[in-house]
Amino acid sequence: MLNHHQKQSEETINKLMRSGIELFSKQGYSSTSIDQIVKHAGYSKGAFYAHFSTKEEFLLRLIKEGIDFYFGDLKEALTQKDCDLLNK
Repeated sequence: MLNHHQKQSEETINKLMRSGIELFSKQGYSSTSIDQIVKHAGYSKGAFYAHFSTKEEFLLRLIKEGIDFYFGDLKEALTQKDCDLLNK
């Protein structure tokens, strides 16, 4: 079970990620700054850097989370040891 600090941390990460997705989709990755992401999410830059060291790391986390979320079933199918994809 998550303690209070871990829950707060997860909530911060989720808000930052939602903010990033929204801004990246509106104005593009290059045109979006960390300042804009944290301001949009209602946090300080310190909150961002507590969880991510760079904007690139942040983007990679967004991509990974997206893949895990949207392709969970596919990932599960691909990781089955006895899976023969050609026969499916």
